[in-house]
Amino acid sequence: MAKYNIIKNGVMVAVTASGTGNKSLTGSELYTLIDGDTTSSGVQLINTDVLYLDVDLVHRIKVDSLQLYASDLTKQANITFSYKNEEADSYTLCAESVSSLSYVATVPDPSAPRYIRCTVS
Repeated sequence: MAKYNIIKNGVMVAVTASGTGNKSLTGSELYTLIDGDTTSSGVQLINTDVLYLDVDLVHRIKVDSLQLYASDLTKQANITFSYKNEEADSYTLCAESVSSLSYVATVPDPSAPRYIRCTVS
């Protein structure tokens, strides 16, 4: 099955509102996270950073999995993925695992979520 980077067609923001993350990102930093280049550096985080990435996929499409490529794959306890269908809904956590190159979250079938959240702490 073909894999696509559907986030490129959506809207991604680093949320720093009260009760969320403390790491803000510039537009160019956000772009490095979705440009498809998994070999170059994206965003550097330090121990005190909490990054909330919210994505509005805009066009709903079936999503099998979400991937976050990282240079350190030993921090699974510090990364969560969640999704919701409507703006008023609460986020539902995804099942997570680690592949040889990335953190992977599985979205349960049938699912075409509109909103995705990735939290890195």
